[in-house]
Amino acid sequence: MNALQPLPVGTSDCAELRARNELYIDKTAPMAALLDGPSKYCFLARPRRFGKSLLVSTLEALFQGRTDLFQGTHVCDRAPRSPNWLWPAPTPVIRLNMNEFDAEDAAMLNAGLYDRIDAYFDHFQAPRPRASGARRAATLFPYLLSALAAQAGKAAVLIDEYDHPLLHNPDNPELPRIQTLLARFYGLLKSRDAQLRFVFLTGITRFARTSIFSGLNNLLDISHDPAFNGLLGFTEQEVSQCLTPYMAGLMDAHRHSLSSAAVQLRERYNGYRFAPGVPDDLRVYNPFSLLTCLQTKVLDNYWAETGVPSARPMHPSVVCPDGYPDEVPPLGAGLIHAYAGMFLHDFVRSRLATLHPERRTATAFDVPLYRGPHNYVAPAVYAYLRLPPERGDAATYHIDYDGPPDLAIEIISVATWRKDIGLGRHTELKDKKECYRQIGVTEYWIYDPEGRRKDKTCLFEGFRLDEYGRYRPIAPESGQWMSTVLQAGWSVGARYTLPDGRRFPLMRLICPDTGGHYPLHEETEAKLHKAESTLHETQAALHETQDKLAASEAEASRLRALLAMHGIDADAPPSLPARAENT
Repeated sequence: MNALQPLPVGTSDCAELRARNELYIDKTAPMAALLDGPSKYCFLARPRRFGKSLLVSTLEALFQGRTDLFQGTHVCDRAPRSPNWLWPAPTPVIRLNMNEFDAEDAAMLNAGLYDRIDAYFDHFQAPRPRASGARRAATLFPYLLSALAAQAGKAAVLIDEYDHPLLHNPDNPELPRIQTLLARFYGLLKSRDAQLRFVFLTGITRFARTSIFSGLNNLLDISHDPAFNGLLGFTEQEVSQCLTPYMAGLMDAHRHSLSSAAVQLRERYNGYRFAPGVPDDLRVYNPFSLLTCLQTKVLDNYWAETGVPSARPMHPSVVCPDGYPDEVPPLGAGLIHAYAGMFLHDFVRSRLATLHPERRTATAFDVPLYRGPHNYVAPAVYAYLRLPPERGDAATYHIDYDGPPDLAIEIISVATWRKDIGLGRHTELKDKKECYRQIGVTEYWIYDPEGRRKDKTCLFEGFRLDEYGRYRPIAPESGQWMSTVLQAGWSVGARYTLPDGRRFPLMRLICPDTGGHYPLHEETEAKLHKAESTLHETQAALHETQDKLAASEAEASRLRALLAMHGIDADAPPSLPARAENT
C-alpha cells in the first residue's frame, strides 16, 4: 500500500506545499475561470483559516509561470489553450500580505509598505526614482509599476488580508488615519490600469462599499458569486475523491465505519454556502478544521480555537501599583464617538504642545482615570497641563499619583447622556459631572455630536470650577466657548463626513496666533501631499532644465571644435573693422 501524502495543515505557500509533497486538492479550474473572467480587478472575502493565503500564493506561482508546481493539475493540462496570462511569459508579481506590517499607527504601516515596495526594485532590478526625501508608500508604488511596465510588462498585484490593519485596531485612535492611508494606497491601483494585468485582494470582511475602496470602485466582488463558492474549502466530491483514505485513522480511533466517519465529518465541518442558491452537494467543508481532524484523529472545534476570545480586543496590558487590574475594558461607543474623540484629542494635544513646549503635558483619549483599584471613570478626552518629567507615556492615569486632570471632555452617548450632563444619582460614578467636580477637574466640557440628549438640544457646553469648588457654566461669546486651560476658544466647524456617509457637526479649536482652526490630520496630510506634488513637479522641471543646459553645452563644444578646425579661436574677442576717417 502506498504511503499517503502528508496533509497540508497550516501550509500557506504553494511552492512549500509542493516541495514537501503534501496533498494538493486541485483548485486551478476555478482559478482559471477567475483569471479568464470579465474583470481584472477582483475581490474575495472568506473567513479566517480558509485558505486565502494559499490561494494568493498559488496565483503568484501561476503568473510567474512555475509549470513545475502544476504538473497534473487542470491548469497545466489546458496550457496549450490557455490565454496569455499563464505560461508563455512570466508576469512580474507584487504580493503584499498586510498581516506582515506593524499597523499600530499610520506612520508604522506606511514605513512597512514603503520598505516592502522598495525591496521589489532590487528584486526586479528596476531603476529607482530620484530620492525626494519623503518616504511615502503611495508615492513610491506608482514608480515601481511604471518601471516594471517599461522593463518586464504589466504587473499582477496580489494583496492578502487587506483588512488586517483595520480589524486589529477597532479602538485605536489612529484608525481614521490608517483608513485614509489604505484608501489612498488602494486607490492608486485604478489610476494605474494601463500598467496592470491583474489585481486581486482578499480579506475577512467586505469593506468594498466603504471609503477604503472609494478610489478603487471598479472591484468585482466575487465573494457571493455561485461560480466561486468552491474556490476555497472542500466540496463533498473533493473530500470523497481525495480524503477518503485519510479517514482510516479516524475510523480506528472511534470505531466508526467509513460511512459513519463521513457523517461525523460532514455534520461538524460542512455546511458553508457563500452564495444564494448553492445546492447542498456543493456546500464546502472548513479546510483547516477538516484537515486538522484527519491528522489528529480527534473530532473537535479546531477553527473556533484558533480565533481571538473577543471581537473587541482589550486595551494593552498595563502595570498598575497596589493591585490595579492588569487589563481595562474596551471603551468608546461607535464611529462618530471614535472620530469626534480623536479630533478633539488631536486639537488639545496640539494646543498644549504650542502653549507649554517646555513642560511634560499629557492628553488621553478613551483611557481610564482611576480613583482606586476598581473605581475608574473614562472621559472621552482629558489632559494634564503638567506632569513630573520622569512620568513616561501611560496606558492609564491615577488620581492618587497624577492628581486630577485639568480638563475633561465627555462625548454624549445614548446610554450615558444623563450621567454625562449631571442628571444621574450623586453616588459613586453615577453622575460624571459631580464626579469631576469632586475630583477637582478645572474644566468639564460636554459634546453631543449625534444629538443624543433627551432633555434639550445642546451641541456643546462647558463648566469651570469657581473659588468655592462649584461648577459654573461657560457662556459662549461671539460664537466661541473660551477655555482658560487651553487659552483658546472652541467653535462649531463644518459638518464632518464619515466613511459610511454619515455627517456630524465638528467642534474645532481656534488657534489664537492665527485666528484659524487647528487643522485636522487629513487636512495636514492633504497640504503635505500637495507640497510633495509641487516638489516633484519642480524637481522634474529642474531636471529638464539641466538636461537642456547639458545639451546646449554639448552643442557649444561641438561648434568650438568646428571653428578650431578652421583656425578660429572661439574664445578670442571679435575684431572690429577699422572705422573710415572722414576726409
